[in-house]
Amino acid sequence: MQGYRIYRGVSGGPLTLLATVNVQASSFTDTAVVNGGSYAYQVAAFSTFGEGPRTPVATAQRGTAPGAPRTPAAATGPKGITLTWAAPTSNGGSAVTAYRIFRSTSSGTESFHVSVGGSTLTYLDKAVTKKTKYFYWITAVNVFGEGAHSPEVSATAR
Repeated sequence: MQGYRIYRGVSGGPLTLLATVNVQASSFTDTAVVNGGSYAYQVAAFSTFGEGPRTPVATAQRGTAPGAPRTPAAATGPKGITLTWAAPTSNGGSAVTAYRIFRSTSSGTESFHVSVGGSTLTYLDKAVTKKTKYFYWITAVNVFGEGAHSPEVSATAR
């Protein structure tokens, strides 16, 4: 035996040769896939005498970035503005690894402020100026990327 031929296509469609790997290969990573894509694969061993039978079709779907964090809220307290939110409805097929918080003093112009861990659903913004209104939105991040931002929330610092 000389190696393996890996075939790929879309689920339910024809499969075409994607790669040829040597006989020592025990795995193959398909790096030419898109987030959310659904793929079908087969593998066949080959030698100088030709190609053997293909494996049964195996399917896989590439994940996506998570959805937007839900139900954000901003509340003013004596130490700053506390943000709270709920995890997105969809994590895109991979755990949320971080939440990114965007902030501005003008609605709709938020820029990146800070990142917190993926299990964190609250943030206390202590770097605020009294009597200033702050606007926020939050995004969720996983291994596939950053999702859409939450609805905007605001609060005025005491």
